[in-house]
Amino acid sequence: MTETQADRDVGPKLATIKADIGSAFNAMIAKGTITERDRAEFMQSMDLSMVGSQRAFIKIFGAMAKAQIEGKAVNGAGPSAEGQQPNGKTAPPSIAARMYPNLSQQS
Repeated sequence: MTETQADRDVGPKLATIKADIGSAFNAMIAKGTITERDRAEFMQSMDLSMVGSQRAFIKIFGAMAKAQIEGKAVNGAGPSAEGQQPNGKTAPPSIAARMYPNLSQQS
């Protein structure tokens, strides 16, 4: 485990990788791919063999887990400046009006 924690690719991200692996297990259980018993037996095997503390295993298993879980929510920075206009100010011209400024407007 000392070698794993010292690895520059795995060590600083170890807590995140473990969280991703846990999320992947939860996702597979929710989908019915594995059962809670499968997870428990797998974890017991990892504890007995100690392969779960090896750098290469953590790195590869973490990458596989990331492919299994959904991404995180992306927070916006508020409404669009162009979409929110103060009273009395007109909205910007449409894309077509910007592309063809000399084209007559039809109502």
